[in-house]
Amino acid sequence: GQWAGIAWLLALVTFVYQLTANPWSVDRYLAFQLVACASTLLTSLLIIGLFARAGALRSPALMLTLPLSLVAQAGNTVFTWMWPITNVVVALMLWLALLECRRGGLTFGDRPTRLMVLIWPLAALVSRAGSLLQVGPMDEYGDYPLLDSWALSIAAAAFALACWWIGSVLAGEDVADTARVKLVPALPMALAESAE
Repeated sequence: GQWAGIAWLLALVTFVYQLTANPWSVDRYLAFQLVACASTLLTSLLIIGLFARAGALRSPALMLTLPLSLVAQAGNTVFTWMWPITNVVVALMLWLALLECRRGGLTFGDRPTRLMVLIWPLAALVSRAGSLLQVGPMDEYGDYPLLDSWALSIAAAAFALACWWIGSVLAGEDVADTARVKLVPALPMALAESAE
């Protein structure tokens, strides 16, 4: 979780770095893409770890989360400019994991978890509103990226803190507390059970 938090902060830094390029720089954008890829991968691992901690490695929610993590990974790597959509997928994955944690008796508090899950959808709404309301100067593509840039920056910083906090809570647990974690392959077990 803490590594995912650091990666999201680096994504923020590389995002701002590529925004300041005048003229636009492919190298700077590629750096942002690579860091966005790493932050999404580390967040996916954190989310799968939450499922493991909840003892839910065979849950239907995880079976939905696994393909969603591939969609988010592809979106934040190849189509980084689509961040409002792909990071809403990340928020959905986190929500599914936190629901399983709650069922498994592990909670992070109601208000903080709601805020964590809402970070990316709220940023996507602000980004879309900026385009629809034509806030700020128009760029060379005919878009209005001012609110989009601010929304991504603030959301990345807030999500970095959320990932760091989750990781800190999990790292602070005694090893004996994690006895419920069942390290078994989730997909083969779920397929075997559904075949019976």
